[in-house]
Amino acid sequence: PRGYGPLQTGVMYINVVTLQPFYGVVHTHGYRKGPCLIDGNGGFNTTLKVSLLADENDEIYCGINKGVKGERSVSLAIRPHKNLELTDDKNYYLTCEQSGYKNVRGGTYKVTLKLLDMSGQRAGRILHGNTYILRAQLTPYDSITSLRIKNCFAFTDDTGAGDQVQLIDPYGCPAPAADALISPFNYNTTHTAEAVLYEMFKYPDTNKLNIQCDLYCVGATVRSR
Repeated sequence: PRGYGPLQTGVMYINVVTLQPFYGVVHTHGYRKGPCLIDGNGGFNTTLKVSLLADENDEIYCGINKGVKGERSVSLAIRPHKNLELTDDKNYYLTCEQSGYKNVRGGTYKVTLKLLDMSGQRAGRILHGNTYILRAQLTPYDSITSLRIKNCFAFTDDTGAGDQVQLIDPYGCPAPAADALISPFNYNTTHTAEAVLYEMFKYPDTNKLNIQCDLYCVGATVRSR
C-alpha cells in the first residue's frame, strides 16, 4: 500500500494495488467500521480515505497516532477474506509527514493553499456570495522549479467522499460544471498561482466547506500532491 495526502488537507489516502481482483477488506487496526474500512469490489486498486485530524471521541476516528514532529501514523490490515482472519493477511504501519518536497539542491519545498479576500489579505471570515482569491504558493523560491495546479475539488465531510464538486480538472482548467464558480489559475510567477472564486458557494444544511488541489512541483525531484 501507499499512503499520501498533505496534512493540511486532513486526509490520508491509502492506495492498495493488487495483482489479482481484490474482494477482501482494507481497514485500520481496531476500527472495522465504515469510515475506517473499505471492501474490495473485484478491482485491482482499492483506496481507503482516513481522517488525520479526528479526535478519539469522533465517529470518524480511525486510530491515527500523532507524532511529536507533526507526523501522523496508522496501522493497516489488508485481508483477502472479508470476515475471517487468515495467514495471508498483511499488516502495515504507514506514516504521513508534514508537507515538504525535496528540491534539486537537496533542500525542502513547502506548498501552501490559502483563501484571500480581494485586497490580497488572508480571509478570516468567509461569507456566502462574496468573491475570493484562491492562492497556491511554493517556498522557497528558485529559478528551477515551477508550480502547477490540477484536480481541485470542494467537499464538506472529513473524508472527502460522496459530496465532491470538481472545480479544476486534471488538465488544470476549470471543470465544465464549474465555469461560473472559478477562473483558470493565473501563474503570476514560477512559484505563485491564483484563481478567482467568483461567488463563494456552500452546501445545503452546513457551513463547512473544504477545497483541495493537487499541487505539482515541476522540476523537483519528487512530485507533490
